[in-house]
Amino acid sequence: MALVTGGAARVGRVIVRELARRGYRIAIHANTSLDQAQSLVEELRGEGFEAAAFGTDLRNEDATRAMIDRAHRHFGRLDALVNNAGFSKSTPSVRLFAASTPA
Repeated sequence: MALVTGGAARVGRVIVRELARRGYRIAIHANTSLDQAQSLVEELRGEGFEAAAFGTDLRNEDATRAMIDRAHRHFGRLDALVNNAGFSKSTPSVRLFAASTPA
């Protein structure tokens, strides 16, 4: 099984699809995009791949350990881990532009 953190959208979604194509069973981690992760799981299953979604906030160590345990129990083993999850704080583009432009 390959566990892909942040696997529900953007680059993570591409990684998930490629690993599934290469024969991995897929554990998709998501936090705020759990609905997208579930949707991707359904797509993958519809294409004949084995996949499951697991939600947690990776900033919480105990919750992260519990998520890994759930994925391990579901699939039986962990063969690959892709740490793709990211955290970003949105900054309005006007403020960003103003902060990066010399006076």
